[in-house]
Amino acid sequence: MQSDHQTALNDAQKPNPDHFVPRADYDTVKGKLDTALNTINEHKTSQVETVVDAAIKDGKIAPSSKDFYVAACSTEDGLESFKKMISGTQKIVSDKSETDEKSEDSSVALNSEQQSIFSQMGLDPSDKDVQAELKSQA
Repeated sequence: MQSDHQTALNDAQKPNPDHFVPRADYDTVKGKLDTALNTINEHKTSQVETVVDAAIKDGKIAPSSKDFYVAACSTEDGLESFKKMISGTQKIVSDKSETDEKSEDSSVALNSEQQSIFSQMGLDPSDKDVQAELKSQA
């Protein structure tokens, strides 16, 4: 008698959902919900990537911090907070680094003896292949 009473109490505390919800309908609704949530998450992820990539392209954040900002934007209010932050931020990353500009614009200066040797050999000291060789030896 005690075990029947205990069984009845256990059944009352954990009712079988199959007795209250049609399983086929539940599975259909659950499948649709999962699909909708996945679509929303994919859209949000692509939107986050687009916004962060645009901020990198505009020079407002460093490319090395992309993963951090993608993770920060993935939170509930993160994307809106990021957009507000970026709208008030000045450009912090230039398109070219100063060393790139110097290496492209600078050429190796030749002394008169080197210029004489180049002219005797018929080489143009301003040729970019010659400049690259001179830079590698400097």
